[in-house]
Amino acid sequence: MPTVANYPDGVGTSGPTIDRVIKQPIEYKVETFRFDDGGADVNVTPCGMLRWTLEYEGLTATEVTTLRNHVNLAKGGVNDFSFYDRHDASTYTKCRYKSWKVGRHLKTWWNILTVEIEKFT
Repeated sequence: MPTVANYPDGVGTSGPTIDRVIKQPIEYKVETFRFDDGGADVNVTPCGMLRWTLEYEGLTATEVTTLRNHVNLAKGGVNDFSFYDRHDASTYTKCRYKSWKVGRHLKTWWNILTVEIEKFT
C-alpha cells in the first residue's frame, strides 16, 4: 500500500495545531499458565490497535481544506501515513484514518473537527 505524506499536525508538517490529542489505551491479551508445583507464568501481549482522537476548535476554512486534502490523499482509510504523537515524542508509521467529522459551527470561519487515527500493533 502506498504511504502518503505525514499527517499535517503543525509540528513536523505544516498544518493547523491540534488542540487536544487523546490517546486511547491499547488492548492486551493476558494468558496465565499454571504449573503442577503451584507456580504460574503470565504472558501479556498487545493485541489491539493504537488509537488517537484529535480535536480541533476554531479552524478556518483553509485549515479544514488542508486536513481534507490529506484525507483525500490517503483515500480515507486506504493509504498509510505517519503520525507524530507529541505526548510521547514518537512518530508512528502505517497509521490510517478511522473517522473524520466536521462538527456543527456557528460561523463559517470557525470550525470544529474531530479526527480518529488508528495503527495496528
